[in-house]
Amino acid sequence: PNDIASTASSYTVNSVSSSMYFRAVVKNGLAPIAYSTVGKILVSPLTSAQSGNWEDASTWNLNRVPQSGDFVTIRSNDSVFITSDTAQAKCIYQETNSSLIFTTVSGKLTLQK
Repeated sequence: PNDIASTASSYTVNSVSSSMYFRAVVKNGLAPIAYSTVGKILVSPLTSAQSGNWEDASTWNLNRVPQSGDFVTIRSNDSVFITSDTAQAKCIYQETNSSLIFTTVSGKLTLQK
């Protein structure tokens, strides 16, 4: 665990390579110690770079199509279209005003456990 003393209201962690849990501990003079609820930072290295087809590598920041173990984020104002039955991911997070659109009746997205 990391202890950070005398910080402001925010704390930046660089180079996070996997999801992590955190809890804030607040100490203020003689007041009792207070603990926050447990939060989780999800690492989502695969993010939409632009609107486009799920199956098109240029739609994604890593220039590859999402795979079954990927945590995927669709950025605000991006629209991602699923045009086949082969789309897969571990988890999907959609930012505000983003769209995930199935363009065919046979379009399918498989989320892995």
